[in-house]
Amino acid sequence: MARVMCPLCSDDEDIEVVRSGEGGGRVVRHRCGYEWEDAAPAAVPRTERVPRSFDELAARFPRAEEVEPGRLRRVDRLKEQYLAVRPDFDPRVGAYWAEYQEIFSPTGCGPAIRGG
Repeated sequence: MARVMCPLCSDDEDIEVVRSGEGGGRVVRHRCGYEWEDAAPAAVPRTERVPRSFDELAARFPRAEEVEPGRLRRVDRLKEQYLAVRPDFDPRVGAYWAEYQEIFSPTGCGPAIRGG
């Protein structure tokens, strides 16, 4: 079980379990004398993940015309500030792109998506 911390004095030393309850909860007591119920974490239901195509995933991202005008202006300002400091690519970028371009392409991701 996860480590328990006294909500009264924020200490996690010398905490004893007074009794265990049904469902994984328990009553605990700290050396300061404070006693409380420490509930078990809620179980997260597991759902089966459905594989999605590259096109389905790409469709989840907003297109430029769907973005608020204020956000687009902010992006333009940030881009301008960034390019004022770094007007050109790092020379190492080209080699990195060449090495990983195929791996992260729709055909390169295919084996990972298919589980192969």
